[in-house]
Amino acid sequence: MARARSSVIRVRVIPFFFELLNRSRFLLCRKSGRKTGSRSAQRPHSRICSGFLACAMLTAGTAHAAPLDICNRSSLIADVAIGLQSGGGRAAQGWFRLLPGVCTNVLRDDLDADAHYLHIRPLPLYGDINLMGDGDVTLCVRDTNFLIAAAGGCERQGQRPAPFVKVNPVTQDGRLTASIDEPAGYDSEQAETAGIQRLLSLLGYETGAIDGKAGARTDAALEAFKQENGSTEGKPFDMLLEALSRRKSAAPPRLCNDTDQMLVAAIGIPSEAEIVTRGWFPIEPGTCRTPLTQLLRPGPLYTFAEAVDADGASLGALDPTLQWSGDITLCTQNLEFALTAHEACETRGLTTTGFEIHAIEAGQHPIIRFAPR
Repeated sequence: MARARSSVIRVRVIPFFFELLNRSRFLLCRKSGRKTGSRSAQRPHSRICSGFLACAMLTAGTAHAAPLDICNRSSLIADVAIGLQSGGGRAAQGWFRLLPGVCTNVLRDDLDADAHYLHIRPLPLYGDINLMGDGDVTLCVRDTNFLIAAAGGCERQGQRPAPFVKVNPVTQDGRLTASIDEPAGYDSEQAETAGIQRLLSLLGYETGAIDGKAGARTDAALEAFKQENGSTEGKPFDMLLEALSRRKSAAPPRLCNDTDQMLVAAIGIPSEAEIVTRGWFPIEPGTCRTPLTQLLRPGPLYTFAEAVDADGASLGALDPTLQWSGDITLCTQNLEFALTAHEACETRGLTTTGFEIHAIEAGQHPIIRFAPR
């Protein structure tokens, strides 16, 4: 079985800053006893100091203050939190909702800081997607909107640690900008189209590849969605998100390889009166991937996985402990496939494969783990 490249989203970020506390220019710093909003020639150093609404990274400003924007050039709707460091203190603020193809202003004026950080949280409807990896630092966040002046230690109720990636400031046309990009290198218009394609795919509409290219298939899928949902007016993202919120579905399955072997996996999903099997999905040792984009209906999900060698040859056929199978027999084949008929597999040049069955519930984010045995 030939290996396919894993579709991992890469994030390239250009930093931005943010206003802390109540965005006032005249917060009193208990440590210095002076107003930090003064535009005197002798400006104080940036710092975080304790106290009620006191001096949390808010400095006197610069002579050339610049607005700060975040541009989402990915196909994912995401909530973003931003963090900064000055001296020994760190602060964080979130969340900013970013639609694909849209730039959002998060700060009217530039602020001085020693380091800047970013955390991106895709909406749960996409499944368990981690864009930040392990991150460069850990800062505190809350699940709801938050502003945390001392974000280095999560000591207060409701705070939890989250990975943030360090970013470096870049000025474009007099504005500080952060962009979230995918390997496809979408521009803003393409990102918007790809975002619509991804949501239509989650709803079960066939758009072809999620490639950011507007065309007949995407237009037909969007028109079919509007007709079937009685939505003829409104913004596409608003309509699609509303439809997804009404649908009692589960997120796409996430497959995790907990072994030290290279695995390939296949998935079976019920569709009307048939089961559609798809494969093969390579999974590197110690990693997870979400190979499908569509939401799942509550009910059964079928999986099969086995270890392979460097040439893609099966190891599970020789060692049952390197195969994760079950009693539900469905058809597969050696190359990439999508099959709907599962009778007399061998007579059609296919392979009869035993799949394991999993029960999927509405609202669930299913994670299937292939662990050592």
